[in-house]
Amino acid sequence: MSERRLFYVNALLVVLAAWLGMRLVSLESHRAGHVMAIQGALREDVPDEVQSVKAASYAAVAQKMLFSRDRNADVLVPAPFVHPMVPPPMPPLPKSHGVMMMGGNPRVILSVGAEGQKIYGFGDRIGGWEIVKFDSKTISLKWMDKEITRDFAELVDSSPVPVPVQVASKLPEVDGRKKSCVPSPFGDKCIWEPVK
Repeated sequence: MSERRLFYVNALLVVLAAWLGMRLVSLESHRAGHVMAIQGALREDVPDEVQSVKAASYAAVAQKMLFSRDRNADVLVPAPFVHPMVPPPMPPLPKSHGVMMMGGNPRVILSVGAEGQKIYGFGDRIGGWEIVKFDSKTISLKWMDKEITRDFAELVDSSPVPVPVQVASKLPEVDGRKKSCVPSPFGDKCIWEPVK
């Protein structure tokens, strides 16, 4: 019985080998037909002279495909962190001290901080501001790309003017009278008083 089984196994293997051989031949002929069709289609596009392949031409490809940073010739340096631009604070508005609208050349009297009063015209700069235009009631100022229009009444300097305090000076007596001076906004006010 074992010989009979061996015979059937051998016969089955022969049939299987024959079937596989026929399958391979048919696949090979099928593939050859595809290759012939592809080659026929590509023959028109392929130039007559094909340049030989050089190993040096693969250097760029090899560098792009490497994943390790230490093996890559192109070292990538991270860009420095740039803080978002914060606009500078707006400078204080100038203080108004008057407008002169005489003739064809109007002028305005302005001051900023402790600088003191100066006379300005159209296009002049004061404390970071550019004077764009003004009339007898309003003024337009430009800082960077921002334009502001204000009434002169809003820009009037309302801080009190410091008046120097002096003690009344006593001068020597002349003919039974003495001179006493008291400071005032228009200068010292002096009077002669009789000596008591």
